[in-house]
Amino acid sequence: MNNIYFINASNSGCSLKLDIDTEHLFFIKIINNFDMNKYFITKSNNKYCNIDFLIMENNNLKTLYIEYKKRNIRSKNYNSFLLSNKKLEAINNKYKNTLIIYDCNDGFIFGLYDKDMLNSPLENINNGLCYKINKKYFKYGCNEDLFKYIKDYLK
Repeated sequence: MNNIYFINASNSGCSLKLDIDTEHLFFIKIINNFDMNKYFITKSNNKYCNIDFLIMENNNLKTLYIEYKKRNIRSKNYNSFLLSNKKLEAINNKYKNTLIIYDCNDGFIFGLYDKDMLNSPLENINNGLCYKINKKYFKYGCNEDLFKYIKDYLK
């Protein structure tokens, strides 16, 4: 988590610390890059929800779900990316139009959910099954590339 400190300058020496997780930071980034008169954007309040965000274009009501993952890796060094089997299967059952985003040290890896991702190999990671999704399902880009992709999808 990233910590933001607000320090009270009074003689009491009080301070307030707020924890903002990476999903909230990404949410702020989305809001700053979308015209809020044209799009409805919300973040799930449920920490264990299978998707993190919903973006809807207000005129045509086209909707995109987003599953966001922050990874402290250089994406170009990997041929596959992990996603929990429960999460990918829930996306398959409930949220077919989901954009899966990995926010890596060297940019974003992002791709629309594809049913073929369920054919990816499973691996036991920290006592949980994860799909190792091949990078062929994803595009690489910076903030502008990602947000353009989302806006184009919602047209």
